[in-house]
Amino acid sequence: MALPDNDRARLGEKAGSNVKDTNTDILADVERFTRRVILDALNDATRIWWLKRAEDFERAKPRPGDDFNGAATIEELRARWQWCHDTAQACRNKAVLVPLDAATFQAELESVLDEAAAAGGAE
Repeated sequence: MALPDNDRARLGEKAGSNVKDTNTDILADVERFTRRVILDALNDATRIWWLKRAEDFERAKPRPGDDFNGAATIEELRARWQWCHDTAQACRNKAVLVPLDAATFQAELESVLDEAAAAGGAE
């Protein structure tokens, strides 16, 4: 189903331009989107991601004298510093446990997704 010319103009398209309206085009777009979402989610589970999270928590530690800490007491700041420190260490520990680096993991995932797409097209 193509859009009427006035809707195309509203969407920034020229009158008479082709609009994706076939199931094949839509399914291809959905497959590319799905692949990208999965890759992004899995990249968040790589060693590099966990090490970056550890750095984030290290930077989040309160620094008395350098930061504005509001009405926080020294004990509260110490507790927050310890929490950030422990969380950063937990992120580094998680990075050690991740079995694959990002590039290897992405290559494996691409292979699995390609096999799934081939099997889906064979039906």
